Amino acid sequence: MYDAARGVMKGLFEREDLPAAISDVKGAAEVIMDNVLHDDKAFLSLVKASSYDYYTYTHCINVAIYSIGIGKFLGLSNDELKALAYGAALHDVGKSKVDQNILNKQGKLDNDEFNHIKQHAAFGFEILCDTTQEADSRILTAVRHHHEKLDGSGYPDGISGSNISLYAKIVTIADVFDALNTKRCYKDPMSTFDTLMMMKNQMGNHLDVDILKAFIMCMCGK
Repeated sequence: MYDAARGVMKGLFEREDLPAAISDVKGAAEVIMDNVLHDDKAFLSLVKASSYDYYTYTHCINVAIYSIGIGKFLGLSNDELKALAYGAALHDVGKSKVDQNILNKQGKLDNDEFNHIKQHAAFGFEILCDTTQEADSRILTAVRHHHEKLDGSGYPDGISGSNISLYAKIVTIADVFDALNTKRCYKDPMSTFDTLMMMKNQMGNHLDVDILKAFIMCMCGK
């Protein structure tokens, strides 16, 4: 299932027919969601199968898996979980409009390059609105606001607290975890324990603590 989803997700960033690619990604996310819902062991099995080498397409799968696990633990309905799964799987679709030379740069980005990449959240929102006429605000906010922070220091809109949707808050935690827990060209992956401890102890102003606690319980198999 993970390998099939990886192939579909890779197509999101390589195919010219973007609407069809987005539809395929939603289908893959729904398959993952159905398995996590109906098999108590599926979430941790998928976590173990996930790639620890960072690629945008594997990152999106990982974020979808973690988000679905959190949503299930929080008791979201099937309809809510489906919107969450779609938003999580598509959260980085805006990177398809980012300069690939900058996106794949080996080494640290300068300020201009980082500011360019930061536009991907707004780009993703625009793609879904313009290309597929997506109207579900739960999906759209997950895509646009997954880099917002509770203290208002995030982007692209600088919103804070309750102005950030539940869906965006969940995807944010999944996104941060996977970014720290995977290997990059410029850093080794952190262990799961060290990643969760850093998020808990150093990011309290940025992340929803209750959702983070739910994620920790998921990763412990509770």
